[in-house]
Amino acid sequence: MKTIAALILGAALCTLPSFAQTGAQVAAAPVAQPERPTAFADRGDFTIEGFGGVNGSGTERSSVPTASASAGVQVGKGIGRGMAFTGTYLFDEVGKLGTVSVNAKEFDIGLLGAFRKRGRMEPYFRFDAGGYNQHWRFTGGKIADGATQFAVAPGAGFLLTINRFIALDFGVRAVFPVASDPLPWQIQGLVGVVFRASRGR
Repeated sequence: MKTIAALILGAALCTLPSFAQTGAQVAAAPVAQPERPTAFADRGDFTIEGFGGVNGSGTERSSVPTASASAGVQVGKGIGRGMAFTGTYLFDEVGKLGTVSVNAKEFDIGLLGAFRKRGRMEPYFRFDAGGYNQHWRFTGGKIADGATQFAVAPGAGFLLTINRFIALDFGVRAVFPVASDPLPWQIQGLVGVVFRASRGR
């Protein structure tokens, strides 16, 4: 009996190191990192985007209701949790009144928030606010500027990721000038290319 007990005890002592080694391996296993929340809004990342598209003015107050071209540039800085601060310059070719060309400029700052990524597609919402100015170019090149009005511009869209540094942006914005006698509101459909600069990640 003593011999059998000694054999059992020896086998148990030999097994202990293997259990300890397995536990150490489990403890040292790397923890899975969460998926990057967004291609544009990681904390500290910078982006620059060039975009173009079409715009249409609100017909109830606009004498130039036809769809026209828009183009602009946007910069962004990620602040984390799928959010980014943005600054946007936008030029709208509103249309023509006879021989007079009507154009508009926007200077906005805003906030952009991204939803959970679904494959390569990343939906987002945005809210911009800033100055909106229409001006008229007459025959011969003379330009007359209208008053700059405060405007708000909610929007939404999605990114289609190409790789870690480039994505395509498909979005829509609604621009609402806020004044006692506001300029016509606009709907803009925009497509852009986003370039992302990461801080060493």
